[in-house]
Parts: sequence; C-alpha cells; structure tokens
Amino acid sequence: MLTEGELRALLVLLADDDAKVAALVRERLLAEREAAMPMLLEAAQGADPRVRGRVRLLLEELRLSDLEAVWREYAALPDDDLDLEQGCLLLSGLVRDQEHTQITGFLDAISGMVRAHLLHVGAVQALGEVIFDNMGFRGGEYDEPDNYYVATALERRVGIPIVLSAIYVLVGRRLGLPVAGVAAPSHYLARVEQPDGPIFIDCYNRGRTYRQETLVNWLEGRGVSRPEQYLSPCTHRFTLFRMLNNCERVHNETGDLRLAEVARRWREHLRAEK
Repeated sequence: MLTEGELRALLVLLADDDAKVAALVRERLLAEREAAMPMLLEAAQGADPRVRGRVRLLLEELRLSDLEAVWREYAALPDDDLDLEQGCLLLSGLVRDQEHTQITGFLDAISGMVRAHLLHVGAVQALGEVIFDNMGFRGGEYDEPDNYYVATALERRVGIPIVLSAIYVLVGRRLGLPVAGVAAPSHYLARVEQPDGPIFIDCYNRGRTYRQETLVNWLEGRGVSRPEQYLSPCTHRFTLFRMLNNCERVHNETGDLRLAEVARRWREHLRAEK
C-alpha cells in the first residue's frame, strides 16, 4: 500500500504529457482505489484543470465499473425475477449518476396524476391524456443519445419508442393495469389487455391506439408472416436486450465508443445468463 505522499505524487503525474506515464499512473491508482478515493474526490475539485479533468474521468470509470458489477448480478436472475424498472434504472446509470429514488418518485407522481384522472375516464384514456396530452411526452430524434434512457426521457419528456413504452408500462403497472411491452418489427408498442381484446399504444406517436386486427392487417401487408407472434407481450429480458442494442448503436454513431463498448458488454451479460 502506498503512503499518502506517494498517492498525491501519482495524482500530479496523472496529468503528465507522456501518455505512457499517465496510463501507468492511472492503473496504479485503480489498484490503490480504496486508499486513493478520498484524494481522488479532493483532486476532482482541485485547481489544476488537467489533473481535475483526468481524475473526473477516472472516477467515472470507477462508477461505471461498480454499476456493471450490479448489472451482472441483475442479469443472472431468472427471467421471472427480472424487474423492468430496476433494469431501466441501472441502464439510466450509464448516463446519469442519479439517485434511483428521484426516478421512481417521478414515476409515482405520474401514476398519482393518472389515478386522479381515472375518476372521470377509463384507464387507457387516462394514461394517454396525462402522459401525452398534459405532460407532453413525445417521440424524439434517433440520433440523440438522451432519448435512449428512461431517466433522461423523464427529464426531457422525449424518447424513442421502446423508452416511452417502458415509461407507459411502469406507470400503468403502478395502477394495477395489465400492461406490457410489445416488440413489433422496427417499432415498439405498449399493450393493455381489455375484456374485448388488447389495445396497442404507439407511445412514440403521442399514444395513438390500435386494435390487434388493424396491426395484423398492417403487418401482413408488409409481408410479415405470423404477425400475431410479434404482437404478443415480450419478456423484460428481451426489452432490456433491445434497449442495449439501441444504446450501443447510437453511441457508436455519435462517437462515444466508451459507452458503446459498455452497452455491448452489458448486453452480453444479459444474453449469457439467459
């Protein structure tokens, strides 16, 4: 174990102009993580901008490493034990170092608004009016990484189909509704069971609703065989796997190769443990 003086010297060398020296120092600081952490946190607020920047990158690397360890344990659970909300919260941790209670609190607040609205209209209408009309959730651009995570979609009220559908499902389940995600070809929908058959909600298009026969005809018209199987509820594992596919792609396209690699590894953990 290094002394405090040696650790502080390493922190200075972390900003060395020689990339090899800086890389060696980084590896040593990672190895001395427990002892170095107080000084890393201090240096992250220090006066030297080069040290400050590299220390913050190192701290973010450590945070993501810890988060990935939690994800591996989560991915190893049986399918029936995979909680969709927990998975979405962990994924959001890739881009937001945020307390999970803040996100769950927001979802709780939305469900409270919907519950109050249920006094006047049916469940699907109440969900649609609160989420899409009153709160303004809408579909966003596919080249914006913030649209790919539940936490940032909640902040901005913008997301891609699978993320908006996940928010819809998480709110609906708080109300005890039989709602699930549907991995339709090239799109993702929410599905609510009704006595006269399921209703499908296109959350990307402000909650537009469809009956199954309409979607079956639409898919058959595009050459999809056995369309009913694509309109069945999908597992949480498959939903999260598809989310990670999307995240890897958008981070590759926007040049964030570090996060793209993390998303790829997380997807492999999920598949490996299935």
